[in-house]
Parts: sequence; structure tokens; C-alpha cells
Amino acid sequence: MDEKNIKIDVAEEKDCRRIISIEIQQESYKEERKKILASFVKEASLPGFRKGKVPAQMVSDRFSDTIHSEVIKSLIPAAYSHAVTLKELQPIGEPVFKDLVTDEGNPVSFNVELEVAPEIEVSGYGEIKGEVQDVKLEKGEVKRVLENLRERYADYEKVERACANDDIVVIEYLPVGEDGEEEDKRVDDYSIQLGTGQILPDFEKELTGCKAGETKEVEISYPEDYKPDELAGRKIKYKFKVKEVKEKHIADLDDDFVSKIDEKLKTLDDLKKDIETRLIDEKRKDARQKRQEETIDQLIDKNPFEVPLSMIERYKESMKKEAEARGGLPEEQSADEDANKKQDGILEKIARRNIKRYFLIDHITRKEELAVEDGDVDKEIESMAEGSSRPVEDVKAFFNKGSEQYNNIKRSLLEKKVFEIILGENKD
Repeated sequence: MDEKNIKIDVAEEKDCRRIISIEIQQESYKEERKKILASFVKEASLPGFRKGKVPAQMVSDRFSDTIHSEVIKSLIPAAYSHAVTLKELQPIGEPVFKDLVTDEGNPVSFNVELEVAPEIEVSGYGEIKGEVQDVKLEKGEVKRVLENLRERYADYEKVERACANDDIVVIEYLPVGEDGEEEDKRVDDYSIQLGTGQILPDFEKELTGCKAGETKEVEISYPEDYKPDELAGRKIKYKFKVKEVKEKHIADLDDDFVSKIDEKLKTLDDLKKDIETRLIDEKRKDARQKRQEETIDQLIDKNPFEVPLSMIERYKESMKKEAEARGGLPEEQSADEDANKKQDGILEKIARRNIKRYFLIDHITRKEELAVEDGDVDKEIESMAEGSSRPVEDVKAFFNKGSEQYNNIKRSLLEKKVFEIILGENKD
């Protein structure tokens, strides 16, 4: 589009909003109308004329409104695209077109409301240092891991006695209708470990003390907020039969137990040293991550910029859905309005901070011209395979090139390079 025939003004609003005012002069309108008219003439077929042979003036008069509409449809997106390119804007989301004026004989004018990527100029990275934590093991940490391993590798032996806490009980059950008739909804071989909160307290109370072969009934009153919703607030009677009772046997801490954990380890001391190494590595990883996020927060404070509100709202909605799936947030229509406002404020603060983090990382990546090659990802996958004692080919199959898992590794390695620069660790 000829710049002589278009006027563009951009007004900056809060939160990365821009309002583009565009005015297209009649010269551009006339040029586009000629093109549209020519295309109509080629396709026009009126009584007394063959297709494509209708005089242009007759087509113009007959289809004036339609041609005008097509001209406007063509000019508006072209003018918007030209404005975005000319003003070097980076739109986020969909633009909103408003205040359209298309009177024939006058300039075509309209406004566009949109959000754009923030304009960032980050200084001071490589100079800010997060606090480096001392990494050491607390008393009893190795012992707790050993006990957890013993629990995880516990054996269960079938017994004839009544079931008690920690036992695994295998049952079959089905609901019983109000008329006392059994419903056709039997569940077979359902395993429950008593004392873990796996089933509702009333059911567990009735089940505890039963032996294999016993049959009983229990009426369950489901809480009002129970999931799934179809059971919430209902009372349902169940008939159940105990099929098996299994007693837990915790393994002894000896060399035989060690071989179950990792065949490369030979003794209990080997296992303890391996646990110590893994715990220290995890603590170092956590300490480094904390240090990285501290530097990000300092960079955000030192280099303030706005972020688009639509991105904040989408991020908040995503967090709400994730939390609700975990049962971590109350219903949106809570009676406590102040609590809802407080919760929304917390989510907005987190969203704003993490979106700024994204833009900072992206800006430094582009400024420093950082990239991760496929070979870098392959080396990382090989390292992961070695650490997990799994065949390299199996791990590579999971992290197949182009998959989401593969791209996640690539992003992680790229972010690692960014933080090496931010923390002044880049030796190149």
C-alpha cells in the first residue's frame, strides 16, 4: 500500500495496549476498486451479454454495493498489516476493529485496538548474583529414604486372620437398591490398603476386622462436595465380600535388600552412599534453581515493564483449572467475597511475575543469539538414560524428535544457557 495514501497514528495505552488509527485516502480506494471491478467484469453474466463481455460501467452500476463491500474487505486487513509492519508492532491475540467509516467519496477510516509484546531492554544481567546456599544433609535424611524404600519394596503375604491397619484387602462390592435388590454394577478384585484413607471412613470401619469369605453391608453418606458429582450428598448401601487379606512384611536392611534396589550396588554402605549422593545432588539442584529465580526477581525489579492483561487472565485461568483439578481451590462463586479477591490477587501476582520471566528469558535468548542444536538434546537424553539405568534406545524412543517431551528438553537446555549468562557463568 502506497504510504502517501494512508495515515497511521498509534496511541500507547496501559498494559501493552495500542490503539491504531488508520485513514485510507481515496486514491487507494479507487485503485482497489478498479481491481475488484475488473474481477467482477470477468465473471459477470447479464441478459444479452456473454460472460465476461458486460460493459464495465454496467457492472459497476449493477453491483455497486457489493463491489464497495469487497473493496473495504480487501483494504482493511491490508492497511492493518501495513500499519503493524511500519510501526514495528508485535501483536498478541486478536485485534479488535472499531469505528469503521466507509462512506463512498471520503477516506476510509477505522481504529484497531490490540495488545502487543512489551518493549524490553534488559540491563544488568551477569552482574546480579543470587545468594548461594550451603548444601548439606540434615540428620536422619538418609534413614528416612531407607525406610521409604523398605515400605516401597514391602512384600504382602496372604493370611487367614481378620484384616487390620496396613493390610491389603481385596474385595468385591456392588450397590444395593432401596428395594434390597442387588444392582448390576459389581466391582471385582478391588484392592484397598487399610489406614491410608483410600476409602471413606464409614466403609473402612465396617471393613476392618473382616476375614476372607465374609460378606457384609454398609451404608455410605457421601459429602456434599464429593467427586464425582453424581455421588455428592447421596446415601448408598453397598454389599461387599472380602476375597483376600494380605499382611505387609517389611524387608530387612541387608545386602539382599540392596540388590533389589539396584543390582549395581553390593552392600548396604553402597546404598547409603548412593542415597547421600542423590540427596546432595537434589539439594544442589534446588539451591541453584532458587538462586536463578532470585536473579530473575531482581532483574524484574531493575528493568520494569508492562505485560498484556489478556496473557495475565489466561495464565490465571490456567492456574485455577490446575488447582481445581487437584482440589486446591474453592468454588469460584464462594460466599466469602474478600477471600475470592485475595485469591485472585495472589494469582495475578504469580501470573504477572511468570509472564515477565518468560519475556526476560526470551529477550536475553534473542539478544545473545542463543540456540540449542539437536546434538545437544541427544547428549542430554544419553545422560538421562545413564542416570536412570535404562537402555539409551528406550529413552530416545520416549523423547522422540519433534515430540513435546523432546521440545521440553530443548527449552530446558536453552534456559540453562540463559542462566549461565545471567549468573555470569558463561566462560566463552
